[in-house]
Amino acid sequence: MDIRSLFGSNVEIISKLGTGLVGSQLYGSLRSLVLLKNGTTHSLTIVAYDDTLLDPAPFLERVFPVATRLVCEIRANEEDKLELASGDGTNQFAGKLFQAIEENANLSLTAEDFNWAVTLKPKIAMDVSVFVTSTTLKNVCVEETIDALEEAVDALSIQGDVMETTSYPTVASEPRETLVTQQMSLRKKDFTNTIRLKLFVGTYNVNGKSPTTSLSDWLSCDDEPPDMYAIGFQELYLSKEAYVFMDTPKEEEWLRTVLRGIHPKAKYRKVKLIRLVGIMLIVLVQERFAAYIRGVSVETVGTGFLGKMGNKGGVGVRFELHSTSVCIVNCHLAAQIKKCERRNQDYHDICTRMSFPPAKTIKDHDLVFWFGDLNYRLTGIEGLAAKNLLDTANYKDLIMFDQLREQQRIKRAFYGYQEGILNFQPTYKYDTGTDNWDSSEKNRAPAWTDRILWKADDVDQIVYRSHPSLRISDHKPVSSLFEIPIAAIDIVKYKKIYEEVMKHLDRLENDYLPQIAVSRTEIDFGTVRFLENKSNFLTISNTGQVPLQYKFINKLREENYSKPWLIIEPHTGFLMPGDYTEIQLEIYVDKRTAGKLSTGQDTLQDILVLHLEGGKDLFISVIGSYEPSCFGSSIGALVRLPQPIRDYSAEEVLILEKRHYHGEVDDWHENNRKSILAVPKEMWFLLDELTKQGTEKENLFELPGLGAEISVIRDILDTSMPDNLPGSIHSVGEALLVFLDALPEPVIPVRMYAEAMEASSTYLDVKKVVARLPGLHRRVFHHLVAFLRELLVHSLKNKLEARSLAAIFGSVLLRDGLHHHKITTAAYYQSEEKKKADFLLHFLTAPHWDWIE
Repeated sequence: MDIRSLFGSNVEIISKLGTGLVGSQLYGSLRSLVLLKNGTTHSLTIVAYDDTLLDPAPFLERVFPVATRLVCEIRANEEDKLELASGDGTNQFAGKLFQAIEENANLSLTAEDFNWAVTLKPKIAMDVSVFVTSTTLKNVCVEETIDALEEAVDALSIQGDVMETTSYPTVASEPRETLVTQQMSLRKKDFTNTIRLKLFVGTYNVNGKSPTTSLSDWLSCDDEPPDMYAIGFQELYLSKEAYVFMDTPKEEEWLRTVLRGIHPKAKYRKVKLIRLVGIMLIVLVQERFAAYIRGVSVETVGTGFLGKMGNKGGVGVRFELHSTSVCIVNCHLAAQIKKCERRNQDYHDICTRMSFPPAKTIKDHDLVFWFGDLNYRLTGIEGLAAKNLLDTANYKDLIMFDQLREQQRIKRAFYGYQEGILNFQPTYKYDTGTDNWDSSEKNRAPAWTDRILWKADDVDQIVYRSHPSLRISDHKPVSSLFEIPIAAIDIVKYKKIYEEVMKHLDRLENDYLPQIAVSRTEIDFGTVRFLENKSNFLTISNTGQVPLQYKFINKLREENYSKPWLIIEPHTGFLMPGDYTEIQLEIYVDKRTAGKLSTGQDTLQDILVLHLEGGKDLFISVIGSYEPSCFGSSIGALVRLPQPIRDYSAEEVLILEKRHYHGEVDDWHENNRKSILAVPKEMWFLLDELTKQGTEKENLFELPGLGAEISVIRDILDTSMPDNLPGSIHSVGEALLVFLDALPEPVIPVRMYAEAMEASSTYLDVKKVVARLPGLHRRVFHHLVAFLRELLVHSLKNKLEARSLAAIFGSVLLRDGLHHHKITTAAYYQSEEKKKADFLLHFLTAPHWDWIE
């Protein structure tokens, strides 16, 4: 009997895949997966064959609409498990299913759209509404929807994820599954085959320009098409407002130009596009490999001013191709020849803060490619001497003066990363539209600012080059073609080794329990200061006879396994018998945590629970002593401390903070107002230094300072009454913003945030809000506005704009109290940031402005 007769003449069979049901006692084990289409909608069906009959008869067993509630999951049970053979047939079927999902991606589907599937009358009925929601499919992650078919592994279970109540038994508990996963990872080479793919990596700083010519000379310069593209841009958009606001039409312009410029001999699909202001990364893959990509996630890290402005920083995409994990990072580090240390700091900030769910960092991947405008320059050689060497193509001698190579050598940045031979002209700086070196007044020396690095084993770099024919920018684009190893699972070998691992664990579990030894159970960090990280190490040893999985777990009624000021790396791991590992524990008090420590709502004390899967829990005590700082202290407390904060005992400061927090101290209009300061003296010292040294300084509040200098400024403010402050004016500027951002109660109190946002559209309304501020907060606000207006008086020299200052300061003066949470949508974030800027902008641009007492 032909299966076509099961579906009727109006239904089109898109693809069919033969499979089998393991362990089934119902009708026999033969099954077929069949993808159907009727009109614009698709359904995935399972056809069974009653092979108890002499002539096995097919019948329709299940129907699953291809809609928002379709979920395919790998199961570890022996019932209801479909075996999929590895090969082209499975790959083609998976590809067709992907295509079906994408075709429905822009449709708003309802249960009625699948009435045709219901009329097929499968033996096991299914409520179609379970699979359909009122939303469109455009936001459904393909890699999550069809996880099992991508992997082509040996188990597939399909169900509705809301109303399905069937309980599927598993062969192992969660701890055992974790051990199995770890054991299998240790033997990965035994059940995988390596395939070699070509990856094209390109980077281009476009200097805010729009695309005016084809990019094919850059993106499709090789005879054969690459299997994947990773294309990075920097300075896509140069508006100062873009440092905070993400909107720009340049994204679509450059994306269209890229898609027109990639290799014409292959068809590609977009894996992901991610952008942070002017830093954009596009990852493409040939269609024939798309079915094997899963686990796609992205992250952005701003390292510009305050560590969050998007003019500098990095964007990352991670994914798995077959069973190889890949991380791709595009970055734009700090500019200027003297800012080498700041570039190193940007690199480390991206490494620390770029985290992909679930808790994966850049280094936790098999293949890492890091590229962009790294901005490292040539030092120790005059510009004319450098150009003379370039005239003779003497790159070998010139590279000796390269900052990046030196920082790698002394292990200050990019240690462990590889780079090919620089056998091409420096890519910066040119007169735009020409191949001539910079002839401007600054006459910048040439430099290899645009670089491509990688960290991985068995990667071959085929070519590393620049593309001087593209003259859109003052940079030249760079590209590299790699041959990379990708591990693909051999299903037969996988099943054999899986069985061996299971039998081995069975024997061990019958005879042994996990045992562990820790180097200490109490860790004392001593004195801890604001923005000063302190580290300690804990050694964990497996003293038992079986492999063990450990992890730090949440205590009862707590959301996290540690307090927010404590970082544990790694917080989970696996140890074979006799192995040991070092766990790094780091305390870092920042704006998120300083307020509660200053006001006594929290202390540097925590009990960590170290859990052994299948064993006992151990308890680790962490203690420290937080030294109060003006950074993280409240306005109300600071104005009542006429001497530096370290002249007072921690107990005295804490008592004052507690009284202020609980409203037990009077505000500006108290009877003894003469005994308190108009504004915190620390803020006054910062404003005074900026007024004396920075009013005519270009890029003030736009170029970040150095962390080390900001720490010195903090210590001086905490211990003395300085006449001047050390460090660059940019460090002083960032110190001011860090001070304001760390206030436990922002200048515009949290309780007035919603009112301020609502009033942000008119000057009259925002003046009313400021008039209602608590007296001390109103004084601080007016001092800051007066200072910013003074800066704008000198705008012809300092090049500052009211809008950019309003955006930068608005984000720290107005906070909703939820700044430590992720904003759910970019649109919401942009809307809030613009309202904050609008609120402050009224005061900076009003023709006549008076203090409001």
